[in-house]
Amino acid sequence: MHENLYFSGSDLSVYNSLVPLQIKRGSVSIEHIRLSLASVIQQHTVLRTAIRFNPMNNQIEQNIQPFTKDLYSFQHSRGVSTLKQLDRLLMNESIGKHFDVENGKVLRCHVVQRSAEGHNDSLQEDDLIIFVVHHIAFDLSS
Repeated sequence: MHENLYFSGSDLSVYNSLVPLQIKRGSVSIEHIRLSLASVIQQHTVLRTAIRFNPMNNQIEQNIQPFTKDLYSFQHSRGVSTLKQLDRLLMNESIGKHFDVENGKVLRCHVVQRSAEGHNDSLQEDDLIIFVVHHIAFDLSS
């Protein structure tokens, strides 16, 4: 019963772990972020583990998925210049249903350029990298 309750609620926002990071100085290539994220997912099987409920034995089963670009979500936003826009974006990331644990999609990366102008291929000072990870793969308190 416990497994079924946990699994049926696996797409609820309470399971979202939000990790926003702000660029303090310098710049970071958005393509480098994307490639680094893909490398981390390839190296760490927990980030590509599918969790499915098996009604035959009433248990949760894990299956490691081969790496594909469909295993994570990557979004790029520009022009998030006001605090109200940023708060709305962070709230949407926090409560959104971004995951598909049955197919191993437990990670999301959202890069946010605060300015609508400037370098389209890199993040600059005050821009953000927001990671949202499903609790099944990442526990902030551990």
